Amino acid sequence: MDEPLTESRTPSRWPYFKNPVVRGLIGFLILYFVIAYLVAPELWVHYARKHPSFDDNPRITKTHDGHPGDPLNVGIIGTEQQLKSILKAAEWFPADPLGLESDLRIGI
Repeated sequence: MDEPLTESRTPSRWPYFKNPVVRGLIGFLILYFVIAYLVAPELWVHYARKHPSFDDNPRITKTHDGHPGDPLNVGIIGTEQQLKSILKAAEWFPADPLGLESDLRIGI
């Protein structure tokens, strides 16, 4: 008699990937990061090129790579030294430059 064939299954290294909810969540996260960090910035660059009013507009911030950012709610006129002395007298402190360390402090 012939012996019945049996499948030798090795345990999966990634058993959670078989779950459709986990697959959907991973797919959603990948799609989100592609749209948020690749597609949206390129669309914004394209949009900003068509609107020259963004160039040298003191009412709009600029990102580190020169893209137009958020609108400003307040405009202060004066030299940098005047502003620093006034803000120091009011017990305001300058913001830390954005970076990994300050981002972690903000997030925690």
